[in-house]
Amino acid sequence: MLRARKDVKCDSLIDDLEKLELESETLLSTDLPFTHLTVGDSHVGAFAPFESIIVRENGKTLFGQVRDGFPYVRETLEKCPHVESITMVFGSVDLRHHFCRVPTDYRQLLLEWKKFGDSLNLEVEYALPFPVEHEQRKLPKTGFFRGKPFYGTQKERAEILEGMWGFAEEIKMGVVSYPREWLKLDPEEYARTHMERPQSVHIAPPYYRRQNWGLG
Repeated sequence: MLRARKDVKCDSLIDDLEKLELESETLLSTDLPFTHLTVGDSHVGAFAPFESIIVRENGKTLFGQVRDGFPYVRETLEKCPHVESITMVFGSVDLRHHFCRVPTDYRQLLLEWKKFGDSLNLEVEYALPFPVEHEQRKLPKTGFFRGKPFYGTQKERAEILEGMWGFAEEIKMGVVSYPREWLKLDPEEYARTHMERPQSVHIAPPYYRRQNWGLG
């Protein structure tokens, strides 16, 4: 990165940095001795507790995991057999791009998700998507699917999210919970105060779980 910049004139320092990189040992998150794993889509950092292994892959969907038998989670667990508890983070991409585009019964997805979690013989938490921001919020193209930032209206997606929460409670999923009051916030106010700036589909770090959801 430095070599590509015309305003950087320190070739000897860059040589030393490259030498250090080649001599350094690479440690992966799965190499950490922590007994908790947070795994899922790009929102995992927001849901991870302290002292957690964090493994993320942008764009992972709950629909895809259910369809394929949760290979992403299984493969991650194989890399860290010492894990005793897990937080799984899925559903945000589905809520933004799937549920209102393709008729899908989110209840069946949640049932299959819980069935998989019950099979792990671990303490399991399920992270449901964050609230739906207002439709006029400008988003980066990386968050688009087929040329659109989302499918369905803000109201439609918010109603689905409320339904997901209600059904998760009904089937007794152990949901890791941001304050439920967030669901009642004005969508534009929520985006302005709780989400990353200037353009992002993620909440801001001061509102992460490790920050007690911004409650101090």
